[in-house]
Amino acid sequence: MKQPRARMKYLRLLIYFLLLALALTAISFRGGVLSYGFLAAVLLVPVASFLYLFMVYLRFRIYQEIGTRSVTADQPVSYYFVLKNDDWFSFSSVRVSFYSNFSEIEKLPDDVEYELLPGEEYRYETRIKCRYRGEYEVGVREVTVADFFRLFRLRYRLPGAIKAIVLPKIPDVSAVSQLLSFSALQIRETEKGDTEPDSSVRDYVPGDSTKRIHWKASAKEQKLRVRRTLGEEKTGAAILFDTERVSKDPEVYIPLENKMLETLIGAGYAFSTQDSAFHLYLYDRSLKEYHSSGMRDFEGFYGLSAAVAFQEGRLFDDTLDLLMENGVLFSYRLLILVIHKVTERVLLYTEKIAESGSYVLIYAVTDESGEDFLKESTERRKFIRIGTEEEVSEKL
Repeated sequence: MKQPRARMKYLRLLIYFLLLALALTAISFRGGVLSYGFLAAVLLVPVASFLYLFMVYLRFRIYQEIGTRSVTADQPVSYYFVLKNDDWFSFSSVRVSFYSNFSEIEKLPDDVEYELLPGEEYRYETRIKCRYRGEYEVGVREVTVADFFRLFRLRYRLPGAIKAIVLPKIPDVSAVSQLLSFSALQIRETEKGDTEPDSSVRDYVPGDSTKRIHWKASAKEQKLRVRRTLGEEKTGAAILFDTERVSKDPEVYIPLENKMLETLIGAGYAFSTQDSAFHLYLYDRSLKEYHSSGMRDFEGFYGLSAAVAFQEGRLFDDTLDLLMENGVLFSYRLLILVIHKVTERVLLYTEKIAESGSYVLIYAVTDESGEDFLKESTERRKFIRIGTEEEVSEKL
């Protein structure tokens, strides 16, 4: 469609310049009032075209609305737009373009050019679907108008565009998801006691009592080792969520943050459907902890997750360091990390947590292959990559 229109534009310009050349030729060889009048008419065409475009720009109206400003990602809502001509002159050529990066409009007429007579209007009713969580503009983005002769076009951004507030969707997580079937939720281990041989030790982790340090093993291995004690049993589950913004470009951070929140909500929903308790740790202007006891707390958990504010800075590293220093993360039988990048710090800390007897699930939301960290999975520590356009329900 674009190539024929471009050719028509050049053809009209060619015709115009031929008329201009004809007028100049007539003046040169014949002169007279008629020749000068013809030249004046040809020269007035661009002026009239610009004045016409300016009038259309001032007077043309578009009305658009969506069913609700607060929508859920991937859930279609009603949408309509109206093109209206309330003036005494016709609008010869009007085209509209829509925001398409973060939203989709169903059955949208493709590349339509509208011509509106005085008092005429065009109304189009359909549905719109927002793809990602966040706050962004949807609907009509730009308007392009042309003059009667199609010599010139004016394109401008529509003022007062619709800004939708999009909530993250709740993934359809079944009760047999690998998260719930992960061995950490089915196995309860009792650590060996002090009467076991000296080999029944593990690495020292922050929070361990100094009374449990096995000095002989520590001296032999040149690092602190502690005895495994009878009854040292971990309980419960925790989710650690990364709220670091990775870019200033909405094209980059909106899809990523949307999928991270879907993963977080999906994990919380999986626990809630089983009435399993869990803790959530994240940094949102300050370190926050949220406890959920089951489905009765899911609404509050979803509200907290949907309102998370991502920020720039080393937020996750600082949060992880603080929780490791306090020994908090070692007290859970299952620890889940929802992150966007697997760093050396993540590898080191999760290895220590797994060695202490916990199970660790790391959901890395990234469009990279993940070959470098997927191979680090073990029986107690598992890495799962989730792409920004993949279904979370197929990964949990």
